[in-house]
Amino acid sequence: MHKEKRTMKELNAQKTTLKWLSLAAVALLLITPSIVQAQGGTVSGTVTSPGGYPLPAGTLVRLFEPGHWDVFGQANVNVNDGTFSLGPVPNGLYVLKAVPPAGSGYTQSEPVPVSVFNAPVDVGTVPLTEPEIYGTVTEPDGTTPVSAEVRVYAGDGTTVQWVDAPGGQFLVGGLPAGTYGLRASPVTDDPYWHSPLETVTVNGYTQTITLTLTAADLYG
Repeated sequence: MHKEKRTMKELNAQKTTLKWLSLAAVALLLITPSIVQAQGGTVSGTVTSPGGYPLPAGTLVRLFEPGHWDVFGQANVNVNDGTFSLGPVPNGLYVLKAVPPAGSGYTQSEPVPVSVFNAPVDVGTVPLTEPEIYGTVTEPDGTTPVSAEVRVYAGDGTTVQWVDAPGGQFLVGGLPAGTYGLRASPVTDDPYWHSPLETVTVNGYTQTITLTLTAADLYG
């Protein structure tokens, strides 16, 4: 009888051990994705300019999450050789753009999809582009240029690009062929509201556009 009781204790101990091992295995499975997610990798590449001319000082690369055009991260570009390195970046899917400084005469690169998963990513060459749209933002009088921010929207209303318009002048490029909406928003303390949405079609030809801010109904 004593031997049988000892065997039952051993069986109960084995069951308890197996139970804790199972719980530990589940916990490990839950923790592992978080560890993997945190690893990520760097994103690097080389920015070039149209015609191979020197890059303007102040050229950046910016990383976005698809569909969310708040900047996730950015890095300066070495204007001597065009190289950049950004990160480490958490695992995930992103969109990368090269962005020249306002007034450089160049426009943003086309969007480059980036997938990061536990390793460095070299996206290769990221070319800046020539302007497709030359634009001016004016005060409500339609003639006086005014500093603003200009957003470019796809047909579904998603923001695909934004540019600064210092002194009212802006350039847009790096857009695939298609129809877009442009809208300017004031960046000063003047009593203005954003401009009406202006529709443009990008088809490989350059064009000019004027966006006129509207007078605010209420100001305070």
